[in-house]
Amino acid sequence: MRDYLFAPRPMHVIIAQVAEKHGLEYSEIFTKQRARRYSWARQEAMWRLAKEVTASLPEIGRALGGFDHTTVLHGIRRHEARMSAGS
Repeated sequence: MRDYLFAPRPMHVIIAQVAEKHGLEYSEIFTKQRARRYSWARQEAMWRLAKEVTASLPEIGRALGGFDHTTVLHGIRRHEARMSAGS
């Protein structure tokens, strides 16, 4: 297959997919609430954006509602830990 067939998805598409997977409205991903249902979805979105889009950590943080790069890095690491633990 040719590489041009696998163009990266825009950030908002990935965020919408993660929100739907977790049973959230699109706007709920951007909340600052720390309840597990929101934070786990946000962390998955951070991970997917880091892996699937060529965006920096600060850009990902801004796209998700104004988080700084250290929060994004923490979110990515937490999601990876959950994946390796099988959660």
